[in-house]
Amino acid sequence: MSENKSKLDNLLDISVVAELLHVSSRTVNRLINSGKGDLPAVKIGGRWKIRAEDVEKYLLKKNANSASNLQKLEIITNNRRSGSPQKKGGENQNTETISNEQAIRLDPGYADAYISKADALHSLRRYEEALAAYEQAICLNPDNIHAYKGKADALHSLQHYKEALAAYEQAIRLDPDNIHTYKGKADALHSLQHYKEALAAYEQVIHLDSNYAYAYKSKGDTLNNMERHQEALVAYEQARQLGYRG
Repeated sequence: MSENKSKLDNLLDISVVAELLHVSSRTVNRLINSGKGDLPAVKIGGRWKIRAEDVEKYLLKKNANSASNLQKLEIITNNRRSGSPQKKGGENQNTETISNEQAIRLDPGYADAYISKADALHSLRRYEEALAAYEQAICLNPDNIHAYKGKADALHSLQHYKEALAAYEQAIRLDPDNIHTYKGKADALHSLQHYKEALAAYEQVIHLDSNYAYAYKSKGDTLNNMERHQEALVAYEQARQLGYRG
């Protein structure tokens, strides 16, 4: 393999990076910011591509930040549960403490604080704790799609696929056009070996975003499991053309 070919193989499509980071393609575009953002990117043939090593560096930094943010968010949520205000002086005050004003800006009911805490826990692969925090956010705000989506993702990571499917369904009821919620539903159905329903869900993802390479790859996997191998090859080729590198 030539050096140039190796470099191209190391470049990832936006949709693939979105899957790796558990965010939307729109969020990846914001991180890229036309090559000037937090996530370095290069433009190849009119499409933005991200180097695999830059994604790895970003994930390492994100996890480090998640650990730091988790300490701060635990202060917020613990204070909420206890009802005790944060100290404004004194020799034992934690320098990492977020002020009450900052906490209130997250959400008057602290639902967003729990969601941020849960996101940090999920990034650190502390899925049981993340699940508990997402459920607390749902108690505070039963209509928060992010909380249901996060709950579903945590359940899926814990291999509780039936419960994850129910949470994805609830998130879809709240936002019928959310690509990543449909993707999660499809993945849960696939894990349950409900291949016909999974295929329909992946098709819905593709309907919402025809450039989502991961959806084509997963569609191919599902078709393979259904022994529809020729159709699977077509789906895999579509994923490859869109930049999927599995």
